Amino acid sequence: MTRSRSIAAAVLAAGTLATSASAGIQLGDTLSMTFVSVQPSRAVSATFNGNTSTIYGGVLNWNVAGHGGIKTFCTQIDESVVAGTTLTYDVVDIEQVPDSPPGPGPMGDARATLIRDLYSRNYDNVMGATGNAARDQAAAFAMVIWEITHQDSTATSATGLLADLNLTAGNAQFSSTSTVNSIANAMLSGLGGGTGDFLSTIQVLGATNPDNQDVLIVVPGPAGIAALAGLVAVRRRRRG
Repeated sequence: MTRSRSIAAAVLAAGTLATSASAGIQLGDTLSMTFVSVQPSRAVSATFNGNTSTIYGGVLNWNVAGHGGIKTFCTQIDESVVAGTTLTYDVVDIEQVPDSPPGPGPMGDARATLIRDLYSRNYDNVMGATGNAARDQAAAFAMVIWEITHQDSTATSATGLLADLNLTAGNAQFSSTSTVNSIANAMLSGLGGGTGDFLSTIQVLGATNPDNQDVLIVVPGPAGIAALAGLVAVRRRRRG
């Protein structure tokens, strides 16, 4: 999908997301973010490069100076963040998160394509769920983000990378309840729509801190479109 079509699609998607406090966040911003909680969420067993731990997969809630409450998802399982801590984050395009060390390092173009597709197909349903369904959806969504960002692959295209993703195999493996696992596998198998047609209808930015979990932020409405236009301009300057 071309960048111009992505911008047009973001306009169409803005109606359901325009009330978000993240609407004023733009590429290049520096944010003062106070971590509040991970909820809705569920416990997830995470294995990465042979090390297994139990972590919480779900929505990370923050208070951000000048923006109020925002919701994010984590991209980095080997770093943590403590409730009540105020941290400085830089807003970057998602190809640049997560930072390193520790691994896995910046996701690059192919993984970013899958992340945008994941958000475009599932984010509204995840954030619209309630009760136990909200916990299940949020944990499943987090697991798929981690699988995309952490699984080893030599593929250079989104289609090639997608073929290497498996929640129960490889160097990055994630599991939770049977319901969460089923939802996560459905999200994973739905990427590309079965045809390699990867969507980009929701603008997603990264927020990075060198010593704490990097996160993904949805930026709706005109601010998101401005950020996307800025991202295109930055890339054009880099190519020049």
